[in-house]
Amino acid sequence: MSLEYNPLDALGFGLAESGQSWANIISAIKLNCGVIDQFEFSDEAIIDILKEHVMPFYSIYDGKPMYHRLSESNLLSYYPSKIYKLNAPTKIISIKKVIQSEYQYLSNLGDNQLFGFGGAGIEDYLISRNYNDMHRSIIPVRSWKFLPPNRFEMIDINTFENDYDIVLELNIVHSDPSSVNPTLYDIYLKAMCVGYMKVLVGTIRKQVTTLSTPTGTIEISPDELKQEGIQELQEIKTNIKTMVPPETMIYFMN
Repeated sequence: MSLEYNPLDALGFGLAESGQSWANIISAIKLNCGVIDQFEFSDEAIIDILKEHVMPFYSIYDGKPMYHRLSESNLLSYYPSKIYKLNAPTKIISIKKVIQSEYQYLSNLGDNQLFGFGGAGIEDYLISRNYNDMHRSIIPVRSWKFLPPNRFEMIDINTFENDYDIVLELNIVHSDPSSVNPTLYDIYLKAMCVGYMKVLVGTIRKQVTTLSTPTGTIEISPDELKQEGIQELQEIKTNIKTMVPPETMIYFMN
């Protein structure tokens, strides 16, 4: 089913619920590429193209965060290192962080009696935590690695004691525009989609330089549209590499 073309929506005047959606991006594409009679691609084809060719590249710079708890059911091999299969709805870009549960610091409270202290008080907890921190500081920090496309290798050393107490923070590819950082949606994602489609549509329209209409002949400049798209993508590439990471951005709220 075709989406209704609305230039106001493409310029950001759409309803709040549709402001960050495929419909908004498609409207912007048609507004910038121009539509004569019928657009070269259906709305569904545009979405498929952008999902395959634009979203993976955009997500490298602004991936969708996802948390994955390790489970024995995902364990593929145990020795010499543990390798887990990671399940994600879209392609995994990277593993951003390995998170251990806070209560793991209590695991040595019983053993600490050998060092002359022990118990369940707050002082014992702090001593146990300091001991664990000191112990971790003398073993390799990098005790895991990501094996693309969906494997996680964990070195079996004292850094990790209980598999089920580890949570991975993943960066994955966005499946649709709704999960994109709102600050980056217009200036990067939507602009990248428009630039890519300008190149694609300009390449197709290169086969036709004139169009006959009831009112006369219209000259078409597909090379100009294609060059615009290439230039816009180059500018986005330059700017997006120097942007502040989304997790460190400051948001001002009304």
